[in-house]
Amino acid sequence: MEARLGPGMDAHTKELRSKAKLLVPIVNVGKNGLTQGIIDLINRELTDKQLIKIKMLKGALPEDVKKADRKGLAASIASSVHATVVDQVGSVVVLWRAT
Repeated sequence: MEARLGPGMDAHTKELRSKAKLLVPIVNVGKNGLTQGIIDLINRELTDKQLIKIKMLKGALPEDVKKADRKGLAASIASSVHATVVDQVGSVVVLWRAT
């Protein structure tokens, strides 16, 4: 019997999400937001590891932040480094980029 995957989730994405559970965030996006230095660091880490976890600290977003704002920042980070958002739980984002 084949396991049912969530909407829009293929087997590859499910495998990546499973691997990401073991990762710790290696990049923190802080009060300065998405700077060129952060983008460069994320690019280097994706080149080395392909799959990374990022934490958006509370200072990265306004206090009255909504879920859509966090998702928007995650999408912005992913597009800046040509990666895919594999998973997002609150302020923790998992990015993947094929080599």
